[in-house]
Amino acid sequence: MKNIGKISLDNAFRLFKSGEIDNVDIGTTLGLQQIHSYLFDGLYDFAGQIRTLKITKGDFRFANSLYLIEILIK
Repeated sequence: MKNIGKISLDNAFRLFKSGEIDNVDIGTTLGLQQIHSYLFDGLYDFAGQIRTLKITKGDFRFANSLYLIEILIK
């Protein structure tokens, strides 16, 4: 398995060092999608997309996907 944590952290540094962060629509859902895509492109098929599946990490449950689109598009 790829070292997703290290690769995405390297991508984050590159996003800021390159100045590409200035092209992101900060404070919007689109901006979050742009950042997510930049960090996780090539690591996850769903990079930059609003998820439609329920996900957990350990005992932590992320926001329910049933409400994400409704909440993020407001």
